[in-house]
Amino acid sequence: MGNAHLLGRPGAVSKLVELDGGPALRPERLILFGASPTRSRPAEREAIDALDIKVIAEADVAADPRHAAAEALALMGSAPYALHFDSDCIDFAELPICENTDRNVGLPHRTAFEALAYAAAGPGLRAITITQITPYHGAADGSTINTFTHGLVTALINATITASEVV
Repeated sequence: MGNAHLLGRPGAVSKLVELDGGPALRPERLILFGASPTRSRPAEREAIDALDIKVIAEADVAADPRHAAAEALALMGSAPYALHFDSDCIDFAELPICENTDRNVGLPHRTAFEALAYAAAGPGLRAITITQITPYHGAADGSTINTFTHGLVTALINATITASEVV
């Protein structure tokens, strides 16, 4: 879990934990949005339980992206937040752009981008990170990365348009 360094978990790289007097993140300030208990590692699940990290499950995001995002924003309150969008949340069989090549797991890309649009619409948004893009898994003509990029840009545009609806 990349968050292990920010949380100062055992085994984290000490130079990363100690940045700016770290650890940089308190567990109560972290929400795992769209987390999948079947795709996380046992140590990650143990840390989530031990630290009582809030989770909004992938199944809840799949069922109703807008409601799931509104729930996450309500948990954040008016606090500033950063949003981390990992392409591994997208079903590789549906859009082969992520590092995780498991098929028929994850969210359809349209659902993932819809959830991103609503989650990014909160008034406290300060930063977005986007990771795990692996373009060589996609079509040689670049259409896969184009689909991902179009979805991402559209989600961010929609976030600005819908900001008043979500909060």
